[in-house]
Amino acid sequence: MFQYIPGPSAQIPNQVIEMQGLDTRLYHKAVDQFNALHRRAGLKQLWYGIRKHAGKLLDLSSINEHCRVTAQYDLGSQSVALEKIVGSTSRSQDYDAEFRPLRSHLRQRWVKIATLRYMNVNLPAVELIQIGEGYFVIDGHHRISVARALGQRYIDAQVIVWHLEVKPRPEMIEASLPARQLYPSGLSLAKGG
Repeated sequence: MFQYIPGPSAQIPNQVIEMQGLDTRLYHKAVDQFNALHRRAGLKQLWYGIRKHAGKLLDLSSINEHCRVTAQYDLGSQSVALEKIVGSTSRSQDYDAEFRPLRSHLRQRWVKIATLRYMNVNLPAVELIQIGEGYFVIDGHHRISVARALGQRYIDAQVIVWHLEVKPRPEMIEASLPARQLYPSGLSLAKGG
């Protein structure tokens, strides 16, 4: 099982958002933007379904089946290109590959964050795990989705780097060993004898 080094929580308390005195015009603009993105994501999923393509974020837990973490370290605060964020540690079913929201229950929080961004409020850095050139989201899915929707190219992030090693599978081991090491010396590999 993968583990990550927890950093400072970047959760934005709801009372902070509610105390900001959200501008009604900006709030409705954010609602309209969420609805458009949600619709577009739904249409894309239909298209992906026809083409037999997943179209969702990569799920970090699926990597667990094939790899193991050999080293991890905190890289600290970085500016990360949004296009390099390709997956999630826990919410890969909530967003498509372009971080458009797939589920309507994301609306309330998404709209609050978008409204704050329209008001030029700085939000906490997101938390990411870097594996090779790609990044997986620990915390900050809504902020990343909003940033992409607003045309940002980079986002501030607390980054943890993971180095992985592929777990050997039986078929990999068998394919890499000479035939004589796989079978007892007296066993003939030819049919009939």
